[in-house]
Amino acid sequence: MTNAEKAFSLRLYKCLLQDAADMCNCSNATKLAQDYLVLKSRLLNEGHCFLTETLPSWGKALDRALSSGSSLDTGVKPGSDQRPHFMRSFWSEVFDDDGQLLPDPSIACVRALRQVLYLYYKYRLPYAQTKVDKTLNAFIQVEEELAVKSDDDFND
Repeated sequence: MTNAEKAFSLRLYKCLLQDAADMCNCSNATKLAQDYLVLKSRLLNEGHCFLTETLPSWGKALDRALSSGSSLDTGVKPGSDQRPHFMRSFWSEVFDDDGQLLPDPSIACVRALRQVLYLYYKYRLPYAQTKVDKTLNAFIQVEEELAVKSDDDFND
């Protein structure tokens, strides 16, 4: 992702965060600024993967919890607060500290979370070569393990 693309993405998310806050009637300037700084820091440190992988994975966790009525699981260590720090004020209107769905969750906050989390879900960007190599190596390792297992089964 080029610097121009990062700058565009940051401007886009800044506007989207403001719209989300307006939609949910929670226009706390400090919290919005914190969310923007978290987004900016993660984008600059992690690159586009934060937008195309991390945020959508949180969106999927949100959808799973809503559809099944189970607790939120964002991949954080069990026993910890599962709500991401990013957009915490929105998450707090939907889930409690333990990740349980609130009795009367804010539909506007669910809508806002989904808009922000899925914005770059289908955005196609090239993967870093290290990620491609790691994925291919993992695939090859599984194939080799399956071949050994099937050879062992055949010899038995």
